[in-house]
Amino acid sequence: MYNGLVQLFDKHDLPWNNLMSILMDSCAVMRGSKSGLETRIRTNKAPHLLDIDGDSCHHAHNACKTFCKPFKSFVEGLFSDVHNDFKWSTDQREHLQDICMMIGVKYTVPQRYVPHRWLSVYDVCLDTLRMWDAYTIFYHSFVPASMQTAYMPLIKDLYRKYELSDTNRSSIKQIQTHLQQKNKTMTSDGKAHKARIVEKLCYVQKKTLLILNLYAAVLPMLKKYVMLFQAKEPLMHKLHEQQTELLKDFMSCFVKPEIISDAKSSRKLKEIDVGNSKCQLDGDSIFLGARNRKLLKEVKGDKLAVEFISQTTEAYIACARILQKKMPINSALLKSIAAIDPLCAGHNVTLKYMLKLPSCVTNVLAGDEVDRFDLEARKFQSDDKLPDCENKRIDSWWAEVEDGQKYPMMVKLIKPLLSCFHGPQVESSFNVMGDIIDAKSSSTRIDTLSAIQTVKYELRSKGKTAIQYYFHKDPLHDVVDPALVKNLTRSYKAYEENKQGEREAVETKRVEMGVEPRAEKLVTKRKAKELSMQVAQKARYDHQVEVSQTNKHVK
Repeated sequence: MYNGLVQLFDKHDLPWNNLMSILMDSCAVMRGSKSGLETRIRTNKAPHLLDIDGDSCHHAHNACKTFCKPFKSFVEGLFSDVHNDFKWSTDQREHLQDICMMIGVKYTVPQRYVPHRWLSVYDVCLDTLRMWDAYTIFYHSFVPASMQTAYMPLIKDLYRKYELSDTNRSSIKQIQTHLQQKNKTMTSDGKAHKARIVEKLCYVQKKTLLILNLYAAVLPMLKKYVMLFQAKEPLMHKLHEQQTELLKDFMSCFVKPEIISDAKSSRKLKEIDVGNSKCQLDGDSIFLGARNRKLLKEVKGDKLAVEFISQTTEAYIACARILQKKMPINSALLKSIAAIDPLCAGHNVTLKYMLKLPSCVTNVLAGDEVDRFDLEARKFQSDDKLPDCENKRIDSWWAEVEDGQKYPMMVKLIKPLLSCFHGPQVESSFNVMGDIIDAKSSSTRIDTLSAIQTVKYELRSKGKTAIQYYFHKDPLHDVVDPALVKNLTRSYKAYEENKQGEREAVETKRVEMGVEPRAEKLVTKRKAKELSMQVAQKARYDHQVEVSQTNKHVK
């Protein structure tokens, strides 16, 4: 890799002085301190290379995996089993869709759990909780006959919860009868597969819900961080602030507030001994999520409750240690880069860190330019005529500053910083792989796929791209291919007719099953996720307030 990069730079006559930073995974091959790729480039080619640490999104994802580890893939196994159970079975998907229609839950194909995709466990967790009642009704069909009566109250509670009519219940009974007949002809592996799902949905339901609710309450902190730094706009100036905030917020879930408050510096925050019981909240006070509080009251004193609290504490400690170790909140470079945020202008601390930038970024300014930068930085902090920064990307804002021509040395130093990667942009290219499928492409129709393949074949046979195939010297005035217009019109008409047919089929089935029309729209998968994140955020805030008030009362 090193030789390949050197050849690339030499081939295109790229000056190594233009290379500001490299964003890589933190494995030894890439960032090893002795022979890692980044170390070799810094040693042999670019001694000025900035060290912004590894990809912090990977750090957050690895912290998530560490948090989940004490629970021994209990719910992750459920995710994979449910997805695989519906993957190739169209009749099961239709039955699940009918059940969702009757209870008023937006139906979606069970989401796939992909361990290496950013916090996939959190996304699938929310989807599972959203579909939980539908899954419970569906899989009750596979509870052994000898145990059906024992778990029937669970189903009747759901009937009452959703106010299902006799017609609805009869439709569900027909579905369950069909599934029970199917169960008799399944292979032993298929029956074992169903048994694993039934166990976690019915037999140990509370254990499953405790873990799911915990993930839904805690993991949004890590998901929010990853989503922020996956953005395509420059956010280098936010790294230090967001990493520090993430670490503090996560620690507040299980560490005593006074311990966090006493850590006045980044260094002290990293040095907190999260594994020391004297620094931790007691088991009843750690953050478990609002839903789990109610569940734990039902199993208080049981072995399940004790085991869950123990596993949760272990998860918090392990995850916090990963964040302390991996997040470079003590980086002088990231603290200095934070000073370029226009929202921070006008403060003494901002000036202090901004004046350190030339010593951190050594390949941009030369000679008296450093002194000119110093003078401009001081003037900048008291300038009341800077451009408005509200709702603007930081690169766009500094472009306006450059247009003003008042701070040329500051712009000269800051522009290269804004070019530095801070998130895994290259990961987006992996979406062409078959193991990463988005919500839209996974539901592509056969005829649509066939049409795409036909177009690709035609273009390849002609040896042209789509632009070359329909090239016009004057796009505004040249005649449009009438055959193309005709085909597009016909295609759209067929699409609309097909959609209308699908809507009519759903309406017919709705009437047959006795499902009353709903005044309000069903909550979509995306909206449910947004609501869940809001609930989790409020629950964490309420927890912090409660712990703080309890702490004051004790004092």
